[in-house]
Amino acid sequence: MDPLSAFGLISGAFQVGQVIAETLHGLASLRGKYQHADLTIGTLEHQLTTIRAAITHLEDWRRVRLREPSPAEYNRSLDVALDGCLTVVEALSEEILVLTQGASPNEAGIGFRARLRVVWREDVMRGHQDRLHSQVIALQLLVQACQMFIYSASRLRSKLNSCAGLKTDI
Repeated sequence: MDPLSAFGLISGAFQVGQVIAETLHGLASLRGKYQHADLTIGTLEHQLTTIRAAITHLEDWRRVRLREPSPAEYNRSLDVALDGCLTVVEALSEEILVLTQGASPNEAGIGFRARLRVVWREDVMRGHQDRLHSQVIALQLLVQACQMFIYSASRLRSKLNSCAGLKTDI
């Protein structure tokens, strides 16, 4: 894999990670404001954390694979996964920004309009939840494919080594 492609993938993963971190911060802020949305917010936080962990795992695997020629198909798959994650997380981040700007941190209570807006957006948040869940599944599939590749390559090396050992003993 050429260094320019590697840099692009690394910067893409970094960008997704940065947006996830900002979104997690916004969700933590909302949790304190809207107690009735606690379950939805908690689920969103868990899904974002899972996505960040999967991206980190995939990036680590790619870095290890840099020593060998990296399959172009894997790089394309990772690019697509990162683009999908970025799109979904940015949409959620924009929604969180709107909600966090609507209530200042020093407010003693939440006004009727803010409550109404959050209730109205509960279905929107569930839509974000569904999209994040789809990204989690897509990333899990990519992680599983990588694990199968590693397992298959390891078994193949083991068989080749045992075959090479048999040939030298003859």
